[in-house]
Amino acid sequence: MVEPLQDLLFSEENLTIGEVINLSKTQYYLSYSDIYPEIAASQIYQYNLIGDPALKVKKPIKGNVKISPLDPEPGEEIEISSNDSQSDSVFYQIFLPDNYSLNQSTLLGNTLPEFLALPDTFSKGIHNINFSYKSDDVLYNSSQLLSVAGSYVNIQSTIPSTPTICDSIGVIAEVSDRSGISSVQLIWNGEYWAEMVNIDSNLYSLEKLIPPQPSGTLLNLVCQVIDTNNDMTISLPKIVSISDIPNILPIKGEFRVDDKINLVVDIESTTTTPVNANVELFIHDDDSWQLIGRDTVIFVGRESQEAIFPGFYPFGMNQYKVVTNANLTCMSTDLVTDDTLTFDLETNAFWTTPELGSTDDGINHSTIGINYIEIDIPSGLVTESSIIQILPLSDVVIPSQPDFKAIQSQQHYNGIDIVWNATSDYNINWTIGESAIQLNNKLYRYFEEFRLWLPITYSEVSDSSINFISNGSTKFAFLQNTDVEKPTIVATVNDQQFLKNNYLNTNPSIQFTIFDKNGIDYRADSISFWINNNIIDELISEMSGNGNTININVNPVLTKFDSTLAVLVQDVAGNSSDTLQLSFIVSEQLDLIDYGNFPNPFAESTIFAYELTDAVENFTFTIYTVEGRRIRRLENGDIISGANINLPGYHEIEWDGKNQDGIPVGNGNYFYQIRVKNNKTVIERTGKILRIQ
Repeated sequence: MVEPLQDLLFSEENLTIGEVINLSKTQYYLSYSDIYPEIAASQIYQYNLIGDPALKVKKPIKGNVKISPLDPEPGEEIEISSNDSQSDSVFYQIFLPDNYSLNQSTLLGNTLPEFLALPDTFSKGIHNINFSYKSDDVLYNSSQLLSVAGSYVNIQSTIPSTPTICDSIGVIAEVSDRSGISSVQLIWNGEYWAEMVNIDSNLYSLEKLIPPQPSGTLLNLVCQVIDTNNDMTISLPKIVSISDIPNILPIKGEFRVDDKINLVVDIESTTTTPVNANVELFIHDDDSWQLIGRDTVIFVGRESQEAIFPGFYPFGMNQYKVVTNANLTCMSTDLVTDDTLTFDLETNAFWTTPELGSTDDGINHSTIGINYIEIDIPSGLVTESSIIQILPLSDVVIPSQPDFKAIQSQQHYNGIDIVWNATSDYNINWTIGESAIQLNNKLYRYFEEFRLWLPITYSEVSDSSINFISNGSTKFAFLQNTDVEKPTIVATVNDQQFLKNNYLNTNPSIQFTIFDKNGIDYRADSISFWINNNIIDELISEMSGNGNTININVNPVLTKFDSTLAVLVQDVAGNSSDTLQLSFIVSEQLDLIDYGNFPNPFAESTIFAYELTDAVENFTFTIYTVEGRRIRRLENGDIISGANINLPGYHEIEWDGKNQDGIPVGNGNYFYQIRVKNNKTVIERTGKILRIQ
C-alpha cells in the first residue's frame, strides 16, 4: 500500500491525511503491485505524526532549479539558479549515490542564483541535490541530479510514457560532458541494445526502438556514456513496466447543476494502465449524430472518473452517445477499439436570462420543462441569469400528515420539485390525464416553514391538463386524504385560559393555539377574524409552531364598544373549525377587579381571585391582623393560575394560612389588601378573611 500512499502524498490533489489513507487502501486492493519505493514507508510515518486525519498538509510547489555545470569535479563550485519567484531563503541537501544523505538540510543563502562549493572529497558518481526555498508564504521544492567526475546522464522519459503490450518503446536521455561525448548507448536488462543519437542540444534519442513486450514485463534500462577521454559513466536505472491495453468504459450519464448545467458521464478504467482518455459527447438530431462536447479524463489505475460537459441542452427526452478513446500509440485495430455508450436522458435544467426568459439553447426564448410539465418564463421577468431545475418527484415525503398519501401513477409523475433561486411568479402547465381531473384530486404545494403540504387552486386548461401559478423553489404533488376531523382552537391571555367576559385593555395580546393531526392551513385566506361580527384583516402579529400545532398571537385595537372576537380556521384538508367566539369587557383605563377568596371561612388554605385589565409596574398582596400588623406578603411563587401577578388577566393566588416565618396563624379574622400601581395610577382593594380550624 506504500506506493499509492506516496503517489497521493506528493500529488496535486488537496487531500486530508485521512483521505490519503482511505484512497490508498482502495487503490491498493484494486491494483496490487509488489514494487514499493523504500523511502515511501518513512514518508507516511512522518506524515502520520501530524495526528489529525482531517488536517490538510501544506504541500510545496514543484520548483524549477538548474545546476551548472552538470558534470562538476570534486571541490568545484556550481551555480544554482531558478526562474521562479524571488526567494527569501534557500536550503539544500546532498544525497550520495547510495541515497544516504551527506548533510542535513543546510541554509545556502537568501536568493537565487547562489553558488555552492562541492567538497574536495566528493566521490565519483551520480549524486542528487534537493533544494527547498520560500518566497513569502509559498514553499518550493526541487531536485536535480549531477554527475561528479564523469559525464552527466539521465534517462528523462520513455515514449510512450506508459507502454502497453502493443507499443514499440523509445527512450529520451539528457547527456552532458564538457570534455566531449564519444558515444551514448542503451543497455536493456544488462545487455547492449542500440546506440542513441543526438536530437537537440543535450538530448539523445534511441536509434532502434524496443519491440512490444508481454504484459507485466519489467524493463531495466540504463544509459551508458563514453566521453572523448574514453571514460565511461552509467546512468541511474529506469524501470519500465509493460501494461495491458487500457479498457475505458462509459457507464452512465446524468445532469448535475452547480454554476453551470453539466451532463456528467461516469467513465471507468478496468485495467491498471495509466492513461489519458479522450471523451466525446454526441446528441442525435435530424437522423444524425451531432458532436456537442469533448473532455479528457486522466486515469492512474483501475478507477472511476467523470467526464463533464457544460452547456445548453434541449427540452425533452434526448438520445446521447458517449465515445471514449484511450489515445494509444498502438494502431492494431484488433486490440484497440472505441468504447461507446448510448442512452436516453431527459433535460431537467435550463437557463433563465433577462433578455430571453426561459431558454434551452441560450439563443432563443423557449418553453422549458420535463415530460407532462411545461413552464414559460417570459423575457424581462428576471433581472439576473440563473438556472431553474424541474425534477420529477417520484417519492413524495409527507412528514406530519398521517391521513394523506400521494397518488401513484404508472404513466405520470407523482409530483415535481422545482429548484430556482429567483422569486418571480411563473405559470406551470401540467398534463395530468383526464382521470385525475374527474376524480377531483387536489393539488398540494409543500411549505418548508411548517413542513406541510397545503392545497392550491388551479384552472383547467382542458379535460386533461391544468394551469397554476408558482414562484421560486417549491414542490407540488397530487394527494388524497381521508381527514374529516375539525381542527380545535384554544384561546389564552397571558398563558391563561380565556374566560367569558374577561376584562381586556384596548390593545390586548391574545394567543390562539390551533391543533389538527394533519396540519393547519396557516395562510391568511384560511384564517378569519371578526370583531363584533365585522371581519378584520391583517390581525395576526406573530405565528409559530410545527404545522400540526400553530400558535397565533393577535393584538386587536379595541374600544369600550367592542365585546366579541371570533376566529375560524381550516385544516389542510379543508375542514373548518367551529367558530370560537370570545366575550369580553374592554376597560379603557387600568382597573383591579377583586373576586374575593374561597373558601371563606377556611381551615387549611384559601384562594384569592382577581383580574387586571392591564399590566402594572408594582403589585402587592398583603395579609394583616385586625390590629394592622402585617403577617404575610404573597408573591409570584404563591400564584396558581400560571401567569405573572403583574400581567393583565385573571389570576388566582393561594395563601396556606402561614405567616412570613412559615408558622400557621391562629383562628380569627384577618384582612388582605391588594395594591397595584402603574405610572401615577394607584388602585387598592381590601377584604376580610376568617380562619376556623
